[in-house]
Amino acid sequence: QLDNMRTRYIPGTEVFVCEHNQAVAGRCALRGDWIAALFVAPKLQRAGIGQALLAHAKGLRPTLSLSVYKANAASVAFYQGQGFLITEEGLDEETGQQEYSMRWARGGLAGPQSQ
Repeated sequence: QLDNMRTRYIPGTEVFVCEHNQAVAGRCALRGDWIAALFVAPKLQRAGIGQALLAHAKGLRPTLSLSVYKANAASVAFYQGQGFLITEEGLDEETGQQEYSMRWARGGLAGPQSQ
């Protein structure tokens, strides 16, 4: 998905960066209320950086949506732990991977949950 990140997701997004020891530790890219990307350096995962980036995004938007591969159970669990609900299951046609659409809303009314 590297080419898609460069050409589709990152241009036109607001990107927020978290630094640790003068290096990028994580970043979140928002396109409207869509989380186009959320990355945390592997060595710094589970240190609260992803939570902090999401908290910042939640402070900026009343709702947030994203897609995550179904096979990425750790990410699905992370987003569910942050209040996101699965609203749809589908297929990423570019990769052939099953994916979930997930949504969060301030106040917890994210919509129907399919699982």
